[in-house]
Amino acid sequence: VPIDPGLPQERREYILKNSKVGIVLTQSWLNEQLSWPEGVIRLCINEQDLSNESKELLESVQTPDDLAYLIYTSGSTGVPKGVMINHRGAVNTIIDINQRFDVSPSDRVLALSSLSFDLSVYDIFGTLAAGGTIVIPDANGTKDPAHWAQLMVQQQVNVWNSVPALMQMLVNYTAGCSQLLPKSLRLVMLSGDWLPLSLPEQIRSLCENVQLVSLGGATEASIWSILYPIEQVESTWKSIPYGRPMANQRFYVLNEALEPCPVWTPGQLYIGGIGLAKGYWRNEEKTNASFIIHPQTQERLYKTGDLGRYLPDGNIEFIGREDFQVKINGHRIELGEIEATLQEHSAIKEVVVTASGESRENKQLIAYLVPEQEEASNLYEVESTDYSKFQQLWKSLVQAGLQQAQHDFWHIDLQTFSLLWKYQDHLYAISLCRALRKLNIYNSSGEKYSVNDLISRCRIAPRYRRWLYRALKVLVQEGWLQQDGEIFESIIGLPTIVSEELSEEVQAKLSQSNELTKVWLDLIDIDTAENLGNIITENIHSAEFYAKEEVLVDIYQRMFGYCHAIVREIIRVVVQALEPEKQLRILEVGAGYGSCTMHVLPLLPPEQTTYAFTDISHFFLERAKESFADYSFVNYGLLDLDRNPYAQGYELHSFDIIIAASMLHDARNIEKALEHILSLLAPNGLLLVIEETKFHRSFDLHMGLQQGFDVFEDEKLRSNHPLLSREQWQKILTASGFEDSAILNQPGYVSDFIGLDVLVARGPSSVKRFKSVELRNFLYKKMPEYMIPFDFILLDALPLTPNGKLDRLALPTVKSRDDRPQLKTADLLPKTETEQLIAAVWQEVLKVENIGIHENFFELGGDSLLLVKTQVKLKEVLGREVSIVEMFKYPTMESFAKYLSQSDNTQTGAKQGRARAQHRTTLRTTRKLQKKSSKIHKI
Repeated sequence: VPIDPGLPQERREYILKNSKVGIVLTQSWLNEQLSWPEGVIRLCINEQDLSNESKELLESVQTPDDLAYLIYTSGSTGVPKGVMINHRGAVNTIIDINQRFDVSPSDRVLALSSLSFDLSVYDIFGTLAAGGTIVIPDANGTKDPAHWAQLMVQQQVNVWNSVPALMQMLVNYTAGCSQLLPKSLRLVMLSGDWLPLSLPEQIRSLCENVQLVSLGGATEASIWSILYPIEQVESTWKSIPYGRPMANQRFYVLNEALEPCPVWTPGQLYIGGIGLAKGYWRNEEKTNASFIIHPQTQERLYKTGDLGRYLPDGNIEFIGREDFQVKINGHRIELGEIEATLQEHSAIKEVVVTASGESRENKQLIAYLVPEQEEASNLYEVESTDYSKFQQLWKSLVQAGLQQAQHDFWHIDLQTFSLLWKYQDHLYAISLCRALRKLNIYNSSGEKYSVNDLISRCRIAPRYRRWLYRALKVLVQEGWLQQDGEIFESIIGLPTIVSEELSEEVQAKLSQSNELTKVWLDLIDIDTAENLGNIITENIHSAEFYAKEEVLVDIYQRMFGYCHAIVREIIRVVVQALEPEKQLRILEVGAGYGSCTMHVLPLLPPEQTTYAFTDISHFFLERAKESFADYSFVNYGLLDLDRNPYAQGYELHSFDIIIAASMLHDARNIEKALEHILSLLAPNGLLLVIEETKFHRSFDLHMGLQQGFDVFEDEKLRSNHPLLSREQWQKILTASGFEDSAILNQPGYVSDFIGLDVLVARGPSSVKRFKSVELRNFLYKKMPEYMIPFDFILLDALPLTPNGKLDRLALPTVKSRDDRPQLKTADLLPKTETEQLIAAVWQEVLKVENIGIHENFFELGGDSLLLVKTQVKLKEVLGREVSIVEMFKYPTMESFAKYLSQSDNTQTGAKQGRARAQHRTTLRTTRKLQKKSSKIHKI
């Protein structure tokens, strides 16, 4: 029973208990780090305890039909299910592959797959059965194509076996540099997921003589049951053929009556033969549902849940999962067909289409796209502003911020404050010693522990791993511990008595200063210090020691007062420069208690401002609605900067200013968070950041203990703690695409000593807006309107499972329109009479409120039927003919209103022209009559 140690504890323990494991083979560091059910015997293969055991082979007592392995796969109920494979089935697949592709002792296989994924069964037993060599990558290099390539050349790997996504990663890494791959590579086997049509040619461009094989099947049928040698990829193909059954195995395409389907007719795929699993471990109900006896042939079959069809040449074509076929508005839609069609567009590299919606009635198609960067220009439109007009504003606001920074907000003598700070650091160090001594650690000299040792021995919660490492480094700085690699050894027993005190003179000076000194001492709460051992072992949760809400708000106000004053001054300059008809659109992210918000809102003109107050917690949103109820221009919404803002309902490039007050360090990946911020900023948009840019040891008695403090994942940028220095901030802002940035701080002040800073940055003067209309028009030419996705989401890459398969559950969830925060600004709402008439009709037909002028009729849920309904109503309210063709041509409210206006002008001009022509004709006729009348008169 292979179990990945990286699995969540709950899932790991479920597998151990469900499979009734009695003995575990593991390594000593995992034995100490992981928790184990009672009664499980662990044998650590890297320890000497086993070296004295007999090396004689045991007598074989197994039969071919005995259970060989149990692999757990995801279950539809959320509980993993164990697939039981016998020796006969696994050996049959292995022998077939080895004989078919001449695998021999000279072959070397790169074993990329996790042991808990059944491709590893061939990597190990297939290779060893042929006498070949298994090449195993480093544990930290299993997702690094550079490591694979280096290893493949070094070890002369000649057989590759993986899911297509991992091969695609290798191809992308080595593109144009075939020397990065060994010339020895002769066989590439790809299975487990869709194989892109372009991948075979990409592989052959790097390894000309390589043999490519697509394989398929199910874990329930001994690794693989069907294969297709890829020789030539035809231009008319929508996918690589699934192929023909392997030796002693059978594949069927059957209809609902379990009868064979004719050629080209889709049906359900069933597998037969000796590779079938014995069933699901301790799950008879699931076994009986998936493994059936055919009523006519009496053959035992496994229902794969996949759809396929026979091709005229006898091969089977894989269509997709049965549950990837959806029904929307009565139409049965195969998502794979939409994906294959979108993939034909030159700007699309990868695509996945899903059906989103909680109920059948509101399901909508969502397309997730990875663009082909070199070809993607036609997917965007560029919006620009004149930087020269903005240049003076930038200079003015930076100058105003720097001038405000020169005001000593707290009026505290820095030398006196530094003594307080030194005392505070000593209190932290002693609190730390007391906590470790209470955990019976470092009571005397010579005790040696690594971080892993301490976590295991003291049962410290894993989330405090970085906190613990920082703590041990502090004790090294104090001279109480010494470090040798990963080991920390006590020089003395850790002290527990406070040996430093503040002098009466310093205390007197501090008592005469303002409340800032009290704030810092309040943060070093004595209860927190005394309970530190219980907190890090989670006998007590750190949240129990958070200050009361009103106290926290007061602390934030005093602590960040200097920074708030600078932000307030910048906003004042921006408002003064605001043109009368211009709207100011502000987004505050991670707004929390609104300690910065309360300084900004009073400066803003209500009629010209939209302010979006956002956080990841409903708690803060509800509190803010009460606190800022007097400001009608404030909207409230959830926003998580770790996720795609567009998928959360936010219109891209729609904010002039984004404020992030002491929250960006909480991002899991700061570069990704800044990328998301840039995607929300309008041309020349401003980012205002308040951040702590220095880490002090005493922080670990308050903010360092909080639940989300050490969740960062960008360890190349910040390895020890989540705070960035000023230099790091300026560097990363520039690297992320901001064109200007400035740090607003005054050296020599207390704020500078602590590291409380305000940064202001300017986004680019031009931005690219994704325009889905290009893809809609492309699809309209190829498929029915009901198959056109409701929304298109751009991604940097498709998410993958640990096994390298597409992880559909990790795709960003798209909020339904009703759930999206209403963040419309006045300049995006309908203004002209025509726009307002169109908006009224759209709202009535589409059942949507607050429609902006840039929104697309079809992206709001419109289709051809609703378009006809809209046309009829527009004809009534406008009193004129409206063309369906033109409505398709101009799908946004703004573009359609402009078309109608131009059409009116054209018609008015034509009418005036006809009137002038008629008038000239009348004049000529009158003159002729007058001349004729004059002649008659003369006569």
